[in-house]
Amino acid sequence: MARKGYVPYSSRQKKKNTFIFAVIAVIIAAGIFFAFKALNKAEETESPESSQTAELGEQSDPAETASEAEQQVSTEEPAEFEEGSEQSEQSEQAPRYLVGEAEQQIEEQTRAEREMPLTKGEEAGYTEKEEHEQAPADTSESKEKDSAYSDTIGKEEPSDSEYSEGYSDESDIISDKISQARSLVRSEKVIEARDMLNNTLSRYPDSLERRALKDMLEKLSESWLFSEEVLKGDPHCHYYTVERGDMLSRIGDEYNVPWEFLLKINDMLRPEQLRAGEDIKVVKGPFNLIVNKSTYNMDLYLDNLYVKSYPIGIGREEHATPTGMWVVKPGGKMVSPTWTDPDSGRTYDAMDPDYPLGKRWIALKGISGEAKGRTGFAIHGTSEPESIGQKSSRGCIRLSNEDVVEVYDLMMPGESHVQIIN
Repeated sequence: MARKGYVPYSSRQKKKNTFIFAVIAVIIAAGIFFAFKALNKAEETESPESSQTAELGEQSDPAETASEAEQQVSTEEPAEFEEGSEQSEQSEQAPRYLVGEAEQQIEEQTRAEREMPLTKGEEAGYTEKEEHEQAPADTSESKEKDSAYSDTIGKEEPSDSEYSEGYSDESDIISDKISQARSLVRSEKVIEARDMLNNTLSRYPDSLERRALKDMLEKLSESWLFSEEVLKGDPHCHYYTVERGDMLSRIGDEYNVPWEFLLKINDMLRPEQLRAGEDIKVVKGPFNLIVNKSTYNMDLYLDNLYVKSYPIGIGREEHATPTGMWVVKPGGKMVSPTWTDPDSGRTYDAMDPDYPLGKRWIALKGISGEAKGRTGFAIHGTSEPESIGQKSSRGCIRLSNEDVVEVYDLMMPGESHVQIIN
């Protein structure tokens, strides 16, 4: 028989477990309550408009509230998108040769312009000019690069003081331009490098550093001129689709260049290899020459573009080569013609072992200066290569046999001019 007041162990344990479970339930409920409360508070902090909408639920229709929220999102997102696209347009229109600090300057200017108030023209919608004239930051570096890439024909060029600003002398300018050109070539921008160096060359006609510019321009000519490829952005070269009945000589006449030159740059052995429907490279001529008697040098140009130089021999003191302007005489291009020495009266044939005129003869006709009205002068090869660089002829211009063949293939009768200066 159980003692009075005694509670069996199982009953005591059951009550104890019930109490523990009740305490745990209370703790869990309190935790859930405070968690929901904290979450609601965070939502109110992040989205005050949402809480305000909830509080005014009885006064506003939920569908209208959702519509207003969607409208707000649709009006804010395009603003960010347009701002990003504007920045993208700025970066795409900026010249690709600007890198590093220059790009950062452009970005800072773009950001500043977006923060400026609209002008009257902008408010009226006249933004077309800005869209087409978005330019790099107005720094001396970008000005210099822009001017270097501009076509100088028929346009006013910057003054020398503007062009040389920031440099100590011409040598520094030319060295910097050559460095820039090398970077452009590495980026496969040969035409931009060529035009920049050519403009620099024309600005400093008396500089001692011109030789370095000429050397690099001559190397570039091997890729943009004396090859089958037409480089992108080159206005002087393009592809021509051969039509049925075309002849290489007729195509050459159309573009003011000899057919021999077209044969060479298109890697053809004979004119008969021309086929209808194929694309060949053509160059807009004519080529011209400038002969400098004091330096025994002859420069080849295409339009205003320097191409390369050739060492020459000129007339002896008693037979000085006349200065002035000459033109290649029509019908005056010949391969090793028969020639009679006016001093000795001897007639030379091309097969003679001591034939003096070399492999080519390019007859000239004087049109101005000392040259006006004069004939009998020519550019020709020589059997005496040691005479190059000397006053050794009867007034003609001597070239090595290799060089005279190349020049012969470039000169267009009646079109190509030869200017001779002291």
